[in-house]
Amino acid sequence: MNRDKRLEVIKKIQELRKSKVVTLVTSDRINLSAPIHQMMNDIVYEQLREIKSKGGEFENIDLFIYSRGGDSDAPWSIVSTIREVFPTKKFNVLIPFRAHSAATMISLGADEIVMTEKSELGPVDITISNSPLNPPHPVNKTPIDISVEDVMGFIGLLEKLDCNRAEEKIKSFEILAHHINPLAIGKVNRLLEQTKLVADRMLSTRKEKLSTEQNEEIVRKLGSEIYSHRHSISRTEARQLGISYVKNAEDYKVENLLWELYQGYAEVMVLKEPFNPEKHLIDNNVDNHKWENLKKAMIESEYGAHEQVCDIEVKRLRQINQAINLNPQIALPGIPAGLNEQQIQAFFQTWLSQNLGILLKEATKAAIEAFLKTQPSGQIELKITDKLWKKI
Repeated sequence: MNRDKRLEVIKKIQELRKSKVVTLVTSDRINLSAPIHQMMNDIVYEQLREIKSKGGEFENIDLFIYSRGGDSDAPWSIVSTIREVFPTKKFNVLIPFRAHSAATMISLGADEIVMTEKSELGPVDITISNSPLNPPHPVNKTPIDISVEDVMGFIGLLEKLDCNRAEEKIKSFEILAHHINPLAIGKVNRLLEQTKLVADRMLSTRKEKLSTEQNEEIVRKLGSEIYSHRHSISRTEARQLGISYVKNAEDYKVENLLWELYQGYAEVMVLKEPFNPEKHLIDNNVDNHKWENLKKAMIESEYGAHEQVCDIEVKRLRQINQAINLNPQIALPGIPAGLNEQQIQAFFQTWLSQNLGILLKEATKAAIEAFLKTQPSGQIELKITDKLWKKI
């Protein structure tokens, strides 16, 4: 779906909801996902400025969002920016499908969360990835992710086993610290408390505030009482968790439009097709390839659109397990008719003196490429080059 068609859908949503819509979509394409991050706040602000200067009369600012999550610091920046630019407007979130983790955090700060039958929120807990503090995997030695659910699960198990005496708790911590750096455990606890603080601040920005007890219950359940980061929270469950301001998209007659707009982004960002560079090399019988301008995220309104793209180079790494013996093949030109033996020798000597260097180089390159393709394939090497956001 091109921008003109997306714009038609956005304007229909705006008309039904008496709003101005900003969309924020991050890729969850397999092997090509992108997180919500701080820089997106700059782009959202640009869109808000355009709306403020050109938008005319409207009642709501609607953030259409599709994302699996991201930087835990980004939601507060985005929500507070929207509130600052439009302090008198209702700020709402439109969720066609997935709004997990950091996207859920953004949603908590909305006055209304408009969800379709397919919509999903998620836990707002923290996972520490790729940190030098993380314990290494026993086989490949890569850092193992540390999640709040794992740490809280360990503590919950101790409580079930009735390990409540001080010496039992100390012994249990010593066992845990033997496998996980104590600084990493401390970081998990600090990030958990930060997440709860930010979630509580998000809830406090709403125009129709819930009670302190209701806010604390939502934060507790989303932050540490759902024991799987992948758990999907439907709109029914969201209400059961205390998020009473979840609304049904069909009540505003926008459920089909939200899904259509999501499908449009899924199409242009190829979200439903796994990015598999190794399969591309195999299918095309090549050892390297470069993709340019792969879409990772989009932010859009009726007044403009921005996208974040990247280039990816992939190279197959061959394992050389035998001596290299090359026999480069050089094709000789046809002999002109009517030449005697001496003339033929002179013809080839002249031709070789003019072309041998170039031909030998090309033939050697081809021979090496052919040789490498006969060698067993090891890993592939990826080089990802992220580009700055650009206006489209």
